[in-house]
Amino acid sequence: MTRTLRASTLGLGLASLLFGGTAGAAKVPVSFDPTLGAQPARTQQKLAALEAKLPATFALPASLASAKTGNLTLDFYPETLAQLKRAGTASTTATTTWPRTPVMCVAHAAFTPPATLLASTTPSSACTAADTSVRAALQDASTCRDVEEPERYVLGYPPAVVDDSSTASIESLIGLAGEGLSHWATPDGVLPSDFVATLRSVLWKIRRSAIDASITKAHASYAQALATLKSQATCFDAAAGPALVASIGKLDAELTAVTAHLDALAAADLATANHELVCMAAHSQTRAALPFPSLTRTEREQIAFWLGGIYWRMRGGGLMPTGSTQKARTYFLQRPFQRIAELTGGAAIGNDLGTAIYLNIFDGWGDWMDMGTTPGGQDLYEDLVDMTDRGRHQVADTPIIPGSTSAVKYLDTRGYDATNITVGGLDMGPCYAYALGELSQFRYIDSAPAPYGQFIEGFTAVGEFCTGASIALGMAKTLLDGTPTGKPPADLCLGRTCGDDGCGGSCGTCAGGTMCSKDGSCVGACTPACSGKAAGASDGCGGVCAAGGDNDAGTERVPGAGGASDAPAEASNGGESGCAVARSPGFYGSSGIAGIATSAAFAALVAMISRFAAGSRSRRRSSARSRS
Repeated sequence: MTRTLRASTLGLGLASLLFGGTAGAAKVPVSFDPTLGAQPARTQQKLAALEAKLPATFALPASLASAKTGNLTLDFYPETLAQLKRAGTASTTATTTWPRTPVMCVAHAAFTPPATLLASTTPSSACTAADTSVRAALQDASTCRDVEEPERYVLGYPPAVVDDSSTASIESLIGLAGEGLSHWATPDGVLPSDFVATLRSVLWKIRRSAIDASITKAHASYAQALATLKSQATCFDAAAGPALVASIGKLDAELTAVTAHLDALAAADLATANHELVCMAAHSQTRAALPFPSLTRTEREQIAFWLGGIYWRMRGGGLMPTGSTQKARTYFLQRPFQRIAELTGGAAIGNDLGTAIYLNIFDGWGDWMDMGTTPGGQDLYEDLVDMTDRGRHQVADTPIIPGSTSAVKYLDTRGYDATNITVGGLDMGPCYAYALGELSQFRYIDSAPAPYGQFIEGFTAVGEFCTGASIALGMAKTLLDGTPTGKPPADLCLGRTCGDDGCGGSCGTCAGGTMCSKDGSCVGACTPACSGKAAGASDGCGGVCAAGGDNDAGTERVPGAGGASDAPAEASNGGESGCAVARSPGFYGSSGIAGIATSAAFAALVAMISRFAAGSRSRRRSSARSRS
């Protein structure tokens, strides 16, 4: 019998703790032939100096994904590389279609108040007042649609109003950027297929109070309309009145069902999040209480990725020019990263950690962001190494402000494994190099009228988005991995000799001729006996017989195992924490939330409500570079 343990997506820190040692030998996410370039010796000296600045025990996670562009091999988080590749294959003409077909709100979508409701063509003043009251109560039946499509809330934000209020929370950060991006359709193919479902799941959770308030208000309006229709029944047409009563009943019931759906989703994802904490504790890790408890780890990482990328690019002058470099740094870097840190690490560290990242923004990178394309400047290889070091500096070096500390040191002193945030910083170089090599022609909003501005109008803008996304994702992974409890790990396989340990590991496998039972024991195989039995009858091995009763053709099963094999079951939650608990889809999950249309793809929050755009604006193939 062999006992094994799978790596889980608790992250590198926890994986390293479980397996011992580091996850890989490489220290920097770039590699190329050392003889290449105009100044290969100088470039290699810089590369060696960069590696020397990293901790002796530092190594890149084995979970990173590699990509080649030209003579370079670059390493990224899988989420980052997947997004870059989608941008590289996106359509230059077709735009994304946002799913709008109602699923939960079919009755609301079809509802129209009757043109004629009163029984008399010369009604009394009391009947006229009753008719007016009913119509007023039913004037806005869009609540259900606003719940099913929660992203619509961004349309209520004033255009490009950048201040303390519009950057005060995750909800307002999504609202501010989402309103700006709503004016342009996004290229088809650049979007992950499950993002609409995941985005809606996120918004249902972070906006639940506002959603519940709107549903309560709608219920009250329906109740008022029903009360008037019934108390003044003689005023209304004998057919139209009762028909409207029935329609309102359907609307009210639909809202009740929507609320039940949101409750069920929140409960299922809360169970997932709580089970992750159980698995962390079993592996001697813990983390602080986080806002919006039903958000899953995958959802928190996704929020960090997209908001980090969008706002880092906005800090560089994209989408919403502020006219002030310092204002952009404050509202588009410091405040968003504070909120992301709070979302993934708790309120106690959000402001300080976000500020630690912000304080190193004052050292520019204009000399290297061109990746060797400026005549007379450094070549690609030297710029790549310098830019990679600049990203390390962003998260790891002590800022020049007296009394300040770096993000890495801040996390180290609090017991976190800062490997992931360091990786996020190091990927600054690879982000720009990949953008130059593979995405130099990619454009998204390369022309925009005031108060908006260009967003992705050249490869350096892609580099900026990628850098912010990588740093924010690395920070989120670091925080979500938690800190050591100082307690010994729990034996998740106590009393079990095989099967899944419930947290992404295996309690062992069984020898040939035996299989793993539900209670985690290796037992002899069982041959179902269903000949002559009705469908649903016991098959003698803990299962049931299929229709026809002729399914006992030698298939071996374990008593009580329901047909399970001895192989450890993969987690059904998209790999989150290795914990086998059902959950909403994440970056790569193909299943949608129950009852929600999820056909369209969505690779970035940069297109969050593009379906509402008036149409695709022409894209100029501009070569303009973004500002650093």
